[in-house]
Amino acid sequence: MIDQLQFQALGAWNEIHPGKSKPQALDHLLQSRDYIIVFWFERGSKSGEPVLISKIPRTQNFNRYAERSIKLVNRLLADLNPPIRETLPTRVIAGQVGSLTHIVMGYMPGEPITIPNDNFLGRRAAEKHLSAFLAWLVEFQAQATLDTRVVPWDEFFKRSQEGPGLDFLGGDPYQRITQQIVSHLPIADIPYTWGFGDANHSNILMEQGQISGAIDWIGVEQEQWFYTDWYYFLFFYAFEFFKKNSKASLDTKRRSAISTTMGIGDHWLTRLFAEKTLQFLASRSTDPQLNPELFLTFLHDLHWPQGKGQLIKEAYSIYSQARD
Repeated sequence: MIDQLQFQALGAWNEIHPGKSKPQALDHLLQSRDYIIVFWFERGSKSGEPVLISKIPRTQNFNRYAERSIKLVNRLLADLNPPIRETLPTRVIAGQVGSLTHIVMGYMPGEPITIPNDNFLGRRAAEKHLSAFLAWLVEFQAQATLDTRVVPWDEFFKRSQEGPGLDFLGGDPYQRITQQIVSHLPIADIPYTWGFGDANHSNILMEQGQISGAIDWIGVEQEQWFYTDWYYFLFFYAFEFFKKNSKASLDTKRRSAISTTMGIGDHWLTRLFAEKTLQFLASRSTDPQLNPELFLTFLHDLHWPQGKGQLIKEAYSIYSQARD
């Protein structure tokens, strides 16, 4: 299989590295996670950096997602300008390996954002992470915003009740809280943008204090609310932070992540999130006081297979106590 992968990867060379000489031979390093990932190194090179990366899904079910994401990202790349354009990977379909789609991309510099410790140095690291992602997202959306639309929030929440395990939203006290949320949300145009779709910190690369790459666009969306990627990044950053730094139960850590992203509480990470969220919402002329309500709409739209109903119940409880 490796020989076939190498042949297909080199066949994609000119699309990934136009104008560069093709290596005569490659060495490889294999990793296996959700995808089979092969890092290709030019034989004899001392740079230590791969020249190509192959990704093959483990099952045929992922083929269509991979092929869809490549088509959409290539369409998006055509609308972007440097330096933002260089932070998105160039990817091509190199062929099939058995019945699985073989994706090839170029190497992107930088290191994935890692969750810091709960100490002084951790605060400084988190400040750098959020500032860098904020700057990148604002610039990305300046080039990738599609249009603005009035969102019928009543209809949105009604559709949410139809999700698996969410029928409880039609009864009290959740229906009352939903009405409270809707009463705060603006009856105004909401910007829709291209969306990363998986703005997890581990997919964001940093170099010299700036975002150097955003990888794994398998969940790319052609249109989503402007704040979706922001809350995705914050919520999962907070959840992983408390999982790393707290000895509390997993339920408590999840609740801490919810309240921190809402800007509720006195932890330093909460204050940092609130400060950066204010800056982000201000960049789109959106009232920062709407942070809790906007985050709750994000949670309703979030794919959360580990008990979405419990997640929403916890978020509603935290929100209701803070607003009352």
